[in-house]
Amino acid sequence: MRFRLRTLLIAMAFLSLLFARVAYLKQTVAAHRRRVEELIREIASVEEVSIAQIQDEVLNLAEPGVRIRVLESPYGNPMLANQRGFGHIVSPYDTRQWREAIFHDVMAKRCESAMYHPWTLVSEADLR
Repeated sequence: MRFRLRTLLIAMAFLSLLFARVAYLKQTVAAHRRRVEELIREIASVEEVSIAQIQDEVLNLAEPGVRIRVLESPYGNPMLANQRGFGHIVSPYDTRQWREAIFHDVMAKRCESAMYHPWTLVSEADLR
């Protein structure tokens, strides 16, 4: 089977773009995961609970395609809740950190799934 040089160059360019996209998404996943770990450590130190408990809560709250709402709890503190019924009461000072941790976890999951489908676009517009 013989191919022309032009055909081979086009195929190599296409494969290069594809692998570059996958590498970019892999780096983006790692950056979002690092940020989630930093925020989880900060939240755990402020709330004085274990890191594993905070990781479980973030995992429950952070689902791709599910919006997070800030509600008022009966105790006066804000409550983060998603549409599936998972919620967590936070102190008024930690709301930003919780929302940021959930945002980065969702973005990491989106980028991770896009690694297997590199032609899909990953957007954070609907999360902010």
